[in-house]
Amino acid sequence: VCEDDDHLLETINKRIRAIPGVRSTESFVYLKLKKQTYMWGTR
Repeated sequence: VCEDDDHLLETINKRIRAIPGVRSTESFVYLKLKKQTYMWGTR
């Protein structure tokens, strides 16, 4: 779970692409959420 678009791009480009063997990724962006509950937060 990323906080915003910039965080998503940073995560994909700097962290996931740096993992050897990663050939592709698939990301989903929610345009609107009615309810989101995570006990652990985004950080």
